[in-house]
Amino acid sequence: MARTIKPSDGLTVQAISERLAAKFDETPVKLARLLQKWIPVGIVKPKGSVLRGPGNYREFEPEELYKAALLFELYRHGYPLHRLHKIRQLIDGTLEYPHYRNLLKEARARNRWAMRIGLLKDGRPSLGWDDSVNPEKVYAWENAKVLAMVKDAPEWRSKLIIRLDLILPDL
Repeated sequence: MARTIKPSDGLTVQAISERLAAKFDETPVKLARLLQKWIPVGIVKPKGSVLRGPGNYREFEPEELYKAALLFELYRHGYPLHRLHKIRQLIDGTLEYPHYRNLLKEARARNRWAMRIGLLKDGRPSLGWDDSVNPEKVYAWENAKVLAMVKDAPEWRSKLIIRLDLILPDL
C-alpha cells in the first residue's frame, strides 16, 4: 500500500476550492474539478511539478489562491480557457514590475486596486491595474485622461473592471 504524502504547510487543491467556494457561493467539488482542469494548462500553478503522481498532494503558494480567485471571477464572466491562460500570463508579467509587486497583498489589506481586462476586436485580451480613488471611472469616456489613453486604440470591444480590494480580503 502506497503512503500518501500530505502537504506540510502549503495550500492544496481542496483547500483552495473550499476557500473559493465560500467566497463565491459555489460548491467545493465544482471548484476542485475546475482547478484540476486549470493546473495542466498553467492557469493555476503549483509549487514544483504539475504532475505529482498518485498519493502526492499539489501544494500552492498563498499568492496562487489570490490569482485563482481573480481568474475564477473572470471565468464567472464567461471568459474561455484560452483567454484565461493568456490573462494569467499577463498577470504574472505585470506583477514582476516593482510598482505592482505587492499589489495583491495591498488589495488583501483593503487598499484600492482594480484590474482592468479589455478584449480587443481581434480577440486578444489586455490587462491593466488601477489604484485610483475611483477605479470604476477608468473607462468613463468623458474623462480626459481616459480619452487620451484610448484615442490610439479604437479596436476596444469590451472592458471589465474587477475590484481586487473587494474580492481578496475575505480569502
